[in-house]
Amino acid sequence: MNNNPRRIFGAQAKACGYLCALFLLLSGCGYQNLTRQPIGFSVYFPVLANRTMEPGIEVALTNSITEELLRSGIPITGEKDADYLLSGTIISYTRAPLSFRSDDPKEVNQYRLEVVVRMDITPAPSSPSPSPLPPRERGISLTSSSNYFLTGPFNRSEAAALKTLASDLAKKATEWITRE
Repeated sequence: MNNNPRRIFGAQAKACGYLCALFLLLSGCGYQNLTRQPIGFSVYFPVLANRTMEPGIEVALTNSITEELLRSGIPITGEKDADYLLSGTIISYTRAPLSFRSDDPKEVNQYRLEVVVRMDITPAPSSPSPSPLPPRERGISLTSSSNYFLTGPFNRSEAAALKTLASDLAKKATEWITRE
C-alpha cells in the first residue's frame, strides 16, 4: 500500500472537486420563471389612435403594450370574446433637444423623446358579467420618455430610443390594468 502524501492529497482534492461539481449541478442555475399566473379576465386591444403628426408610432406602441399584456398573463381576444375593452389614444409625441455640442452650439447633441397616451378600460358590451377589475381611475394619461445621444460612445438612433420608450410605456399600462 502506497501512503504517499502527494497521492493522498491529490485524491482528496479530486474528490472535493467532484463533490463541488455535483453540488453545482444539483443546485441548478438559479433561473426562475417569473411569468404571472393567468388573470381572470381577457381584453380586446385595438391599435392605438394616433393624434400626433408622427406616422407609425401607434404600431410600435400597440405592439409593445400587447406583448407586455401577454407576458403578464392577460389574454388578448377578439372583441366579441373579451371581458373588457382596452383603448388608447396617443395624445402627444415630442422630440426636444436636451444638450448641444460645445464646439457648435447650433448642433443638437442629445434629444428627449416623450409620449403621452390616454388609456381607458371598460366592460365589453358582449360580456354578460366580466370578472370585476380592482378599482382604478378611469381614463388615465400615461407618460414615458427616453433620452438619446446623436454622437459619442452612447449614441443611438431615435428608433432605438422609441423602442425603450415603448417598453416603459407598456409596463406602466400593464401595471395600471393589473394594479389591485
